Amino acid sequence: MNLSSELSPSTMTYFHLFFWRQILPFLIAQTPSPTVKPSPALDVTLLQAQLEFFKDANSRLAGSFQSFTTTVNLVLVFLTTVLGILGAIAFFLYGKTLKEAKETIETQVRQEVERSISRTLKRRVDNLERVLTREDIVSLVEVDYLLPTAQEIQLPLEFTLLRDRGFLIRPRFGLNNYRPQTDVTVLDLVNCNSSPEDIKKTLTQIKDRLFDRSVLVIYVIGHYPEVNELGQKTRYSTPANFTLRLIGTVVDAAYVAHTLRDRTEI
Repeated sequence: MNLSSELSPSTMTYFHLFFWRQILPFLIAQTPSPTVKPSPALDVTLLQAQLEFFKDANSRLAGSFQSFTTTVNLVLVFLTTVLGILGAIAFFLYGKTLKEAKETIETQVRQEVERSISRTLKRRVDNLERVLTREDIVSLVEVDYLLPTAQEIQLPLEFTLLRDRGFLIRPRFGLNNYRPQTDVTVLDLVNCNSSPEDIKKTLTQIKDRLFDRSVLVIYVIGHYPEVNELGQKTRYSTPANFTLRLIGTVVDAAYVAHTLRDRTEI
C-alpha cells in the first residue's frame, strides 16, 4: 500500500516541513562528531610560543619596574633636594628672625634696666641732696643754749648732744641783759635746779625779750601756762620735755630759723 498516494498534497507539504525543521536537526545532533587528536609537533610549537610570550612579558615587566624604580628614586632625590633647600632657607630666615628678636629683647631689657637704675639713682641722689641740705642747715644755724642761773655750771649732756649733732652752739648763763641774737634759743629749765616759781618767773622774763621772729625751744618738765603765753609774743616757740624730743625739736627749729633768715635776706 502506497502511503504517499493516499495522502493529500497539503498533508505531504506539512510532513516535509516537520521533517526538515524538527527531525533532521535532532538526528544530526545525535550523530557523534569525529574526535580530532592533537599533533605533538603542534603542542611543542604552542608551548614555545607561550614561553616566548611569557619571557617577553617578563622582560617588559622587569624593564617597566626598573623604570618605575628609577623614576621613584629621581623623585625622592628631587624632593629631598627641594626640602633641603627650603629647610636651609627656613633655617636662615628663622635663625635671622630669632637673632633679631633676641637682640631686640636684650635691647629692651637693657634699656629698662638702665631706666630703672637711672630712676633709682636719681631718687637716691635726691634723697641724699635733701639729707645733705638738711645737714647743711644744721651746720649753718647758730644756737644759744641758755641756762637761767646766776653762776656758770657744768654743761649738761643735752648741750653736748646738740654740739655733736653739728650745731654752732654756745652756752649762755643768766637772763641779765640777754637778748636773742642767734637763730635759735634753747631755754633749759630742767638742768638749772630751779623751783616751779623760779621757772614761772623765768618764762615771764624771757617773754619780754623775744622778737616776733625769735625761734625758742623750751626744755621743761611739767605743765606751765606761761609756756602757752609765749605764743602771744612769738609764733615760733615750742616746748620739749625729754632729751630725744629736745634734739628733734631743735633740728626742726633750725629749719624754721633758716627759712626765716632767707626771707629776711630777700
